[in-house]
Amino acid sequence: MEVSVSSAGIEVIDNGDGSQTIPLSRSDGSLQVVTVIETPSAPRAYSVGVDLPAGTALSDAGNGALLAIAPDGTMALGVAPAWAYDAAGVAVPTRYEVTGSVITQVVEHDSGEYQYPITADPWLGQRLFSPMTVNRKGAFQGRAVYSGRLTAWGVAMGAGNLGYTILSTAGWEEFASSWSAVRNSRSMYQQDQCHALWGRAIIGAGIHWDLEAVRPANANWADVLSHKCNW
Repeated sequence: MEVSVSSAGIEVIDNGDGSQTIPLSRSDGSLQVVTVIETPSAPRAYSVGVDLPAGTALSDAGNGALLAIAPDGTMALGVAPAWAYDAAGVAVPTRYEVTGSVITQVVEHDSGEYQYPITADPWLGQRLFSPMTVNRKGAFQGRAVYSGRLTAWGVAMGAGNLGYTILSTAGWEEFASSWSAVRNSRSMYQQDQCHALWGRAIIGAGIHWDLEAVRPANANWADVLSHKCNW
């Protein structure tokens, strides 16, 4: 194994087996571990160890992603769905395998004819929202507005069939653990759930999720067509 630094200041690890590993720290606190598979003889499996709080284990989220929820309900770690593409942009079959605190991405580049190099990219993160702010555009009708901005990693985790489940549970906990006023408000919980169900990063809520203290609770919060999460 040989470590070098590129002209752009990026650390490149030559694994000595026809592959390279490039860890990239993102501004939102997430970590991309880019693996570049250079030759057909390179390994199929690439592992990374993670530190998890006591009592926490990684589990399959059901959409190719991995989740580790801490005993207090917060997200200890998440890993976006595995992907791998060859030099021509063709998807290469890939998946995660978990043994304890070790995540292994298996890239089945021996299952077909692919153009090298192949790039695989486990993306590990913890924060779905950052920054978390109060009154980012000012108060609304004299009351506070509690906001969170979806991180790029949060957008990735919010995609797919289980996006709502992830954002409505771990995402809510990020808001609730930031402000007791949010945790104790039924209306802001409903606003959050509406954004998780309908907003995501594309429609309705957009990248910024704003929970407004002035809004009353609404038993019809799921009827997004009538209020667009702003009742």
